[in-house]
Amino acid sequence: MSDGVVAGLDLGGTKAHLRAVDDASGEILLDEVLPNQGWARLDDTARAQELIRLASARLAPLGPASVVAGVHGSDTEQQQLLLAEALRTVIPVAEVVNDAGLVLPAAGVSRGTGVIAGTGSCAASVDAAGRPFTVGGWGWVLGDEGGAAGIVRDACRAVLAAWDEAEDDLLTGMLLKAIDADHPHSLGYLLASTEPVAWAANASIVFDAAARGSRRAAGVIADHVAALVRLLGVAGRRGGHLGVVVVAGGVFAAQDRYFEAFANRVREAYGTATTVSRLELPPVEGALHLARSLLEPAQGGR
Repeated sequence: MSDGVVAGLDLGGTKAHLRAVDDASGEILLDEVLPNQGWARLDDTARAQELIRLASARLAPLGPASVVAGVHGSDTEQQQLLLAEALRTVIPVAEVVNDAGLVLPAAGVSRGTGVIAGTGSCAASVDAAGRPFTVGGWGWVLGDEGGAAGIVRDACRAVLAAWDEAEDDLLTGMLLKAIDADHPHSLGYLLASTEPVAWAANASIVFDAAARGSRRAAGVIADHVAALVRLLGVAGRRGGHLGVVVVAGGVFAAQDRYFEAFANRVREAYGTATTVSRLELPPVEGALHLARSLLEPAQGGR
């Protein structure tokens, strides 16, 4: 083990980002992004084995003194403990948090709420007792409003509603072409039989349609902005601090108007004293920050 090396993992629903840094020299020893499709279908035991595999193959040879993994779908303390224990078989000083819990430390923020709109969506904060928690993140079948999968799902519903109303909306042709569907009624089958990450990539079509004047697409986007603001409100009622809001995820990163609409709605709801910013660094930097904090007590005692 090298006291100067720390490692972080960001295991999301679509990709895994691994990074290791030698803090003594500032050298980045590893910076690798791998596909992580199918993660949502794994149970906790399979996820633990995958963590062990990644840590053994990619991180252990670098001799990190500590590692933190932000893991998509690890929503309970029991899940995080199980995964952390697996990780400690490879790197003894290790912790696991929900991947949404990487946003604030990656932004250098100790108190606030992070909101993610990527393939899915959720909000993460810390309650009055100092316990981290997440809200949302239910998956595309039941929720994930504000994320790409939820946006495309509801855009398909909007296309079907337009078809029932015999309404010629620009969204219909654009979305059918993107998804390679020959009729609105085939959308349900295509979505149900395809990995969500595959059709979530079509979220940009909804934004393009709205920019070109589609009433249905604009309505979907407005509804999803409002849903994210409501999700933030849930975090606030759980005790999360709403004075500082940091957003992350591919939808926020790619769609400036979406971010601006969300920021404006948040300020309307919670006042102009609330700051809303986009995360500029990859979330894995939050894992590195937390990994460093695991070493602080030991270093302070030397």
